[in-house]
Amino acid sequence: MKRLFLMVALVLGTSGCVSRGVSLAGDVDPNGWNETITWIFPYTSDKPTRIDLSFAVRYGSDATPAKNVYVMEVFFPSGEHFNCPIELELTPVTDNNLHEARTVFLTGVTMAETGDYRFSVTPLQPTRGVWSVALDLVNDGQR
Repeated sequence: MKRLFLMVALVLGTSGCVSRGVSLAGDVDPNGWNETITWIFPYTSDKPTRIDLSFAVRYGSDATPAKNVYVMEVFFPSGEHFNCPIELELTPVTDNNLHEARTVFLTGVTMAETGDYRFSVTPLQPTRGVWSVALDLVNDGQR
């Protein structure tokens, strides 16, 4: 079953553009995440914006330390889309806190079309101990 998170332009700036950045997040099943998570970001600016995309998972001590592979699908308002594999290492932890693993997986993506951008991420295998995932869209001039 797919989970869908509709994000109302949670934008740090004005005019519906990604002036600094946007974070899209969702909870997943820590007993074994294996579902696709989908976010929709409504882009309302008439000015093209170049962004970098980063992906993060928050995980606990019950996560299996390993290099996990995810597939991110990016859909443009025009219907064009592409897939991007993401590798993310979950390092061993022994405390009861949640930890974060993060990677920048695409740089210089241009958002030039007004409309809904859809981002879907799927783990290639069930991932135990992951509590939430996030996708950050950061204006590439803000790094």
